[in-house]
Amino acid sequence: MPSPKWEGIFVYIHLQNMMEVRINPVSKVVGPYIEQVCANAGLQQTMKGSLKSIPVNTHWHFKKGKEKGILEITLHHHSGEVVLLVHDNRKGDWIPKVVQFLKAQLES
Repeated sequence: MPSPKWEGIFVYIHLQNMMEVRINPVSKVVGPYIEQVCANAGLQQTMKGSLKSIPVNTHWHFKKGKEKGILEITLHHHSGEVVLLVHDNRKGDWIPKVVQFLKAQLES
C-alpha cells in the first residue's frame, strides 16, 4: 500500500516492490529535456543507460544531494511515454514532491 505522501498526488501503480508513475507528455520529449527538468528540480544524475528488456529507451537514476532515495526514469522513444520508478528499498521523503513537479512539467 502506498504511503499517504503518494496518495492523491498522481496516478500510480504499486507493483511488487516498486511504485510506478506513467506520464504521457502532451508533446514528445527528448532526453536532454528530461535531464534539464530534473536538474531544475535539484536532482543529480547518477546513471544513464538503457534497459535491455525494453527496446529503444533511455534510462536514468537520479538522487537529491545526500538524501536517501533514488528515482528511476525511463523514456520510451517510440511511444514518448515517460515512466518514473521507485523501488521500495530506494524510497526517499523528497521523491513524491519531485514526482509531482516532474509530472506537471512533462504534461504541460
